[in-house]
Amino acid sequence: MEKSEKKPIRTLLRFLLYCACGALSALPIAVPSLWAIGWVAPAPVLFRELCEKRDKDSYPRAYLRGMSFFWFFGVVVFYWFSELYPLDFLGFSKTEALLTVILATCGIPLLQSIVSSFVFVFLAFARKRGFFEKHPLLSALFISALWVLSEYAHTLTWAGVPWGRFAVGQTGFLPLVQSASLFGSYFITFIMVFVSCLLALSARELLSKERKRAALYASAALLVFISDLTFGAVKMALPEDPDESVTVAAIQGNIRFEDKWDDKEGHTMEVYRTLSRKASENGARLILWPETAIPYDYRFNYRMNEFYGLLSDETECEIIVTSFESDGKRLYNTARLLSPDGTVGDTVYKKRHLVPFGEYTPLEDLIKTVFPPLAQMSAIEVPLSPGEGTEIIETENGKVGCLICFDSIYENLCIESVRDGAALICISTNDSWFSGSTALRQHNAQAQLRAVESSRYVVRSANTGISSVIDPDGRILDSVGDSTEGYATADVAFIESRTLYSLTGNLFVGLSFAYSCFVAVFSIIENKKREIKK
Repeated sequence: MEKSEKKPIRTLLRFLLYCACGALSALPIAVPSLWAIGWVAPAPVLFRELCEKRDKDSYPRAYLRGMSFFWFFGVVVFYWFSELYPLDFLGFSKTEALLTVILATCGIPLLQSIVSSFVFVFLAFARKRGFFEKHPLLSALFISALWVLSEYAHTLTWAGVPWGRFAVGQTGFLPLVQSASLFGSYFITFIMVFVSCLLALSARELLSKERKRAALYASAALLVFISDLTFGAVKMALPEDPDESVTVAAIQGNIRFEDKWDDKEGHTMEVYRTLSRKASENGARLILWPETAIPYDYRFNYRMNEFYGLLSDETECEIIVTSFESDGKRLYNTARLLSPDGTVGDTVYKKRHLVPFGEYTPLEDLIKTVFPPLAQMSAIEVPLSPGEGTEIIETENGKVGCLICFDSIYENLCIESVRDGAALICISTNDSWFSGSTALRQHNAQAQLRAVESSRYVVRSANTGISSVIDPDGRILDSVGDSTEGYATADVAFIESRTLYSLTGNLFVGLSFAYSCFVAVFSIIENKKREIKK
């Protein structure tokens, strides 16, 4: 076969390799028991990048390689959108539902890969200047730093959805995520990619018959993995000795969002009253309700005020209640504290990170013109407005930091609450949209990461599941599964000590950016020096 005939075949095979590695890298996020795959799945792609000839590559080609990897990665992460068809809760026609599901399953990964694919462009930039050849270990660090930056980019702007981080896939084996308490979940990504890079370097040296170097790189990869595992195992084995503990309960009424609005018989209120009373009888002193459990603004509803008073008298508990509230101009998704004396606290937490197309429509005029069904996805007639502050709630046992639904996938919001004094994290969420899909577990896994990063107990209450109580090491102490009525309960401590990550925040992201800039400048200078010598 002629060389010209072989080239399209090689190009196709390379494309398939990048697609396969992208999909495999995301597999642990979808199936947590396959966590080990995440440590090696990027290695074949990184091997190809390290072996690519610098004089025969182009930036557009490198970008397309990145697109093939990250797009397939995203499709596996977000494939659960396909499980939501036919979107009955939105009242779409089958055609509209199908188009919406396809757009979400393929469009969100495409949007994210447009940014992430620049990782491979920067790799091509460094390779063209000979950096990979002269500094293999520094190159591995460079690649890992770029991966961190690509994940961080997913938190920026309304389009940023950091749902598919490498660390989420490691919650299936908790010892491997404990180092998130040091530098955040981005650090987990860094060491996972670094291990894959070392394995790729080992394979490259093995092909060059440099067996000693190959063994050295492989040993380094194993050492990094074992170090992270050992740190996590030791941290989780250390005994906890809280001075005091309190029993908490996360209520799950199993009432879908759309059913709460049509409740003339008071069924919703009766369900939450009964479950809260049962939790109180079983020792709960602090109770958390899910996101907008009863959506009406209690301040303008006599029936709700009467209900809260009766509930307080029956339970004698502190209850964090959630609802929509208006200030006359804007509508907010809020959480407040209901005290045992029947009064509702003045401190009001307002959801800070709203769900695009669920609670408001970004670029509304454009969306209505291009694809009107997207503008109709929100079940709320009036768009919500975001809150700005952490608004820490004072309880009898300590300070509580609230997060509502989408808030919990953004690590900075949790850390801000901890910095402002939160000794316990409470997450109210409505995941009834995702009922029956793997998105439920993935969202709960995000809460596990927040617990590890902040070293706080996390109480998570969901309308239809999953509700859980999570300890500071990410272990689920109790939970209520999907589409089940009940409550999760456990003894928790209000912790005031701080993790290194809660002190430094995303300093590691900043260091990754600084190192990436250093490599870019350093490789340019080295290349100029070589040109002068010639």
